[in-house]
Amino acid sequence: MLIPKAGKKIGNRPTRHADDYDLEIVVKKPAYDIFVELFHLRERYEFHKMEGLSWLELKYRYTDSRIAMMANSLHDADFSVRRIKDDIFQRQLDERERCFEKLKRDILK
Repeated sequence: MLIPKAGKKIGNRPTRHADDYDLEIVVKKPAYDIFVELFHLRERYEFHKMEGLSWLELKYRYTDSRIAMMANSLHDADFSVRRIKDDIFQRQLDERERCFEKLKRDILK
């Protein structure tokens, strides 16, 4: 989870400053803490905070209603809501690369 640091006013729109957020890794079972430490997951995800923040920014800028408005204004069956959303959030790239798949899926819920 990306949690705004104390004293940072974030508001509804995410900031693009990674230093404004702390990273918290929540494990469902305490036994998994050893894997977090063993694989240095905190350090790895700390490095990739900007990736999550950029997806949050996209989610903020392209709401479902805005995407629907875009599809309606194009008057072209090829540009459906699904296709526009897939293009914005790079769904085809995810299917090939699968980098940060769970992180991105969690953010875009």
